[in-house]
Amino acid sequence: MIGQCGMIVLTWLWLAVVWLSGWASNSLLVGFRSRQSLSGNERGNLAGDLATAFLTGVLACVLPLYVILAIAGRLTVIAFSAVLFIQFVVACLGVRSLVRELRHHAGGVRNWSGLVGWAFMVGLLASIIPFWGYDAQAIYGLKAKVLADGLSIYGPDFMDPYRVHYWNNYPLLVPLLEAQAFFWRNQWAVLTGQELWNDLAMPVLLWGFIVALVLQVVATTERHWPGRGPWMGLVFAITPMLWRWTEGAGLSGSVDVVFASFVLGAVLQLSQLPEMTQFRWGPFIQGVLFLIGACLTKQEGAIAAGAVVGALGATTVWKIWKAKEPLTSESARRGILSGVRCLLLVSLFVVPVFFFLHAVHGHMPAPPYSRPYLAAFHVDWLCRVADRPLTVGAFAGNEFVNNRWGLLWLLGTFSLFLPRLRPIAAATVFCRVYFLLVLAAYLGIFLVTPYPLQFHLHTAFARLMFHIFPVFVIITIEQIASLPWKSTALRREPVAG
Repeated sequence: MIGQCGMIVLTWLWLAVVWLSGWASNSLLVGFRSRQSLSGNERGNLAGDLATAFLTGVLACVLPLYVILAIAGRLTVIAFSAVLFIQFVVACLGVRSLVRELRHHAGGVRNWSGLVGWAFMVGLLASIIPFWGYDAQAIYGLKAKVLADGLSIYGPDFMDPYRVHYWNNYPLLVPLLEAQAFFWRNQWAVLTGQELWNDLAMPVLLWGFIVALVLQVVATTERHWPGRGPWMGLVFAITPMLWRWTEGAGLSGSVDVVFASFVLGAVLQLSQLPEMTQFRWGPFIQGVLFLIGACLTKQEGAIAAGAVVGALGATTVWKIWKAKEPLTSESARRGILSGVRCLLLVSLFVVPVFFFLHAVHGHMPAPPYSRPYLAAFHVDWLCRVADRPLTVGAFAGNEFVNNRWGLLWLLGTFSLFLPRLRPIAAATVFCRVYFLLVLAAYLGIFLVTPYPLQFHLHTAFARLMFHIFPVFVIITIEQIASLPWKSTALRREPVAG
């Protein structure tokens, strides 16, 4: 019993080190500073800073291990120890900054009691349950244990597609994160004589991503609707897909909540670029890093990257059209050059990630039950799917009406047709275009899927929709905050994505 409690405490301590190291890294990147007043925007800044700190900390400990894995094919005790040592040193540097920031905000977060209680309850639940879902145990968890045991990813335990974890060519961000926790928990188990590879409390790692998602919603709400952030965050927090432990939900051990966290962080950061009169590297670097994190989490990261590029291009066109100036004018040329620069920079940083993934996983044997989607784009196959739009539409309609969290989709969609008090900002256009592009891509997947349609819909639809659900939530919040029944004081609030 003492050994199990020790492993739970060790997992929480390791998660705290990850968070603090991310806070220190962000402090160096964006330069947090003490503030003399406490406005709604500053409360939002604190929530957003905490969220981005966790995501940055995860990337800081995973990316070095991924590079080592690509070079050596395995992870050693030296690799795990070196990464932890660097994390710990950086985390120590971030403690003072975080304590000062929390002390400064201590008197202005009275409305956060509901969110704090919710986070405590979800954390307690994550501490007492093991990995439950098939994905968590047979795909991600087993890979993490292979990596933590120092075995090579090019050996039969990892490459054999007929073993339990048949998705051997999937990105490894989550298995690498879990492998670090498994490695240090294993050291504790050896010292205390407990059973090795105990999955108890491993969902604690996912708790961090759940909280990061909620904090990003709080931060965005405070920018658009000061004073309502904690309440809207709490409404979003009770979404069943966010915190439940059923297959695909937040605590199930699947990676959908991880992917959604990185995607939302990337969208919120990169949506600021079209709003800026001068290019700033801080939001760009953070946004690109989170987009890279999404690509290293799920294969759908390629869709997210394409949607980001498309949203940047569409927002640039929208800004030029809104200005109603000829393309030969100086301001139009500056807008075009700014958009092209953002597109080139994002592509310059993100495209190499796919070459990196191909170099690491491209030569692994294909899973025995996988079917390539490119083969579905064939005339003979496309002629057979003419009735699928109606089937997919009927399933989606039923999901949005009868699903426990589908009502939020309906309310959000209805709000988008209501009149606005303030004009739509470029950041909002970016978010809306991104959402529509990913939604179209996901629905298109079901239209041409080579798998049985009903099986694919029942097993993947809710999970794919959750990838973009947080983006849809912030779009809805921005729309509600702009309705004409709001106070005119909202006109003075800055608009940001």
